[in-house]
Amino acid sequence: MLTPAFDLSQDSDFLTIAIRVPYARVSEFDVYFHGFDFKFYAKPYFLRLTLPGRIVENGSEQGSYDADKGIFTIQLPKETPGQHFEGLNMLTTLLAPRKCRTAKPLVEEIGMCFAVGRK
Repeated sequence: MLTPAFDLSQDSDFLTIAIRVPYARVSEFDVYFHGFDFKFYAKPYFLRLTLPGRIVENGSEQGSYDADKGIFTIQLPKETPGQHFEGLNMLTTLLAPRKCRTAKPLVEEIGMCFAVGRK
């Protein structure tokens, strides 16, 4: 799988992702997004992004393809309109999978054993 070149921009209500896939078939692609996750697949390209803010599927999302340039442009609505997504230029952070947080106790409770002597 190849990671395609991509560019992210935003306005107050939408996150726009432009993905350059010059040799992909426009008839065979898949887009998935939910919460912080965005996935795009068009053979031989695969792009998975962990976004700094939540996106939502509400019917206002849009997509287009420019065949001359080989660029998919996908516009996704933000869950909270007006929110500014920080770090859209931090490519390594966006490409890294989201880390699962596990809640472990910081202090371990140890049982106590008392020896009782007999008289």
